[in-house]
Order: sequence, then structure tokens, then C-alpha cells
Amino acid sequence: MSNIDNEKQAPEKSNTVYKTGDIITSKVYKVSPEQKVELDRLSTERLKKVRKEAIPKIRERYEQLVKLRQQQLKAGDDGKPIEVISMNGQVCEMKKKVAVKLDDLINEIEFQMVETDTYINTRTGEVITLSKEEMRAAEDEEPLEKYPDWQRENIEQAIKIIEDEDEVYLYFTLRNEYHEYEIIEEFIGTLNEAEVREELFGAIQGRGAFRRFKDGISEHDLEKQWYEFKEKKIKELVIEWCKVMDLEMKE
Repeated sequence: MSNIDNEKQAPEKSNTVYKTGDIITSKVYKVSPEQKVELDRLSTERLKKVRKEAIPKIRERYEQLVKLRQQQLKAGDDGKPIEVISMNGQVCEMKKKVAVKLDDLINEIEFQMVETDTYINTRTGEVITLSKEEMRAAEDEEPLEKYPDWQRENIEQAIKIIEDEDEVYLYFTLRNEYHEYEIIEEFIGTLNEAEVREELFGAIQGRGAFRRFKDGISEHDLEKQWYEFKEKKIKELVIEWCKVMDLEMKE
């Protein structure tokens, strides 16, 4: 067949496919153009009706949430529970979050106890430090009889934290994210004397950096200035972390 013959038959093929498509549509869906218009109209009306019915319900639920929040804020500062009505109509207890002491969190950063984790009870403001061993014992459900009395209490506390479904306990992640080396670098950068800055920057390179830094600030009588800077910086970091975590603080 020549190219001319192909070109002549091309419109016929296209027309045939178009007609076949019409036939398939009519036979499979059995919807005429007029019926399709009617279905579209009914679908639009149905959507409008659903929206109209949903808006009052959404507004009602929003108002309920606002009331719940207001009741929560009226809870006493002592953290005692108050009764509120939940969204499903059940009576439940709700406690107001109690402020945590900044000094408690700052101490956790400064002391950096090895092999421990720190949690905050948001209902009491208590800062809880537990060892990795105690957390593992709670996770593995080890018999408490294996441990001394003082450690049993810690393991029982660890169990409460692990089984916490109400998100009462907040993991103090800042303790693990804090890096004193970065604070040291920032402190050195604030020093006025260029020679001292260069000397201390050189001292904190490589192994033994912290020891050489302490020797350096002692030699230049900068210890008081360093500890004041460090304390201020840690406090700023803790305050910023608490704000991000929506945690109330007190001095």
C-alpha cells in the first residue's frame, strides 16, 4: 500500500475509532449526554448538602475543644486533676502542666552523668534521672527482687515512663544534644586579645583539647569569665528548648 493510500485511510481509521469509543461508552456505562448532565447536577447538589451539614458539626466540635482548653487552664497550680467532658462525652481527668525549675535542667546539662537519661514530669515539674540499666530492666520486665530497694524505686519509675500513654513524661533531649566544644569555640571568639584567641584556638585542636583549654584559661586568668559565659549560654539553650517544647519554666 502506498503512502497516498495510507493518508487517505487515516481519517477513516480515526473516525472509526471515535465511533467505536462512542459505542463502548454507551454500552458499558449506558449514560447519554443528557443523563451525564443530570448526574453532574445531582453530584454537585449532594456535595453542597454534605458541606452544609458538616459546617455546624465542625463549629460545634471546635467550640467544645475551646471549652476543654479553658477548663484545662483553670486547673490549680498544684497539678491536681479536674473533671472535664471529653469529645466522646465521657468524664475524664485533666491536669495542668506545672513549671519546671530551670536550675534542675541546667544542672543536668552541667553534670552530664554518664549512662543516664533524663525525663521531665510535666504534671509535677519533677526532673527524673535514670540509668540505662534501670531503663533496660524496665523494658525487659526483670524481676525487681534482683535489685536493691533504692534501685527498685527507679525501675518502677522507669516502667511508668515506658508505659506512659498520656505523654506526661518528656524526654530531655537537650542533654544529649549539648556539645561543650561549641560553647568553648564561641567563648574564645568573644575574647578581645587576638594573641590569646589564637593561642586558645590552637590549644583546642586534636586530642586533649579540653585539658589544654582549661590550662590556657587558667594561665590567662579567664576562668571566672569562662564559667560565667558557659552558665549564661546553657541557661539560654535550656530556655529556648523549653519554649520549643511548650514547657513552662520557673527560676
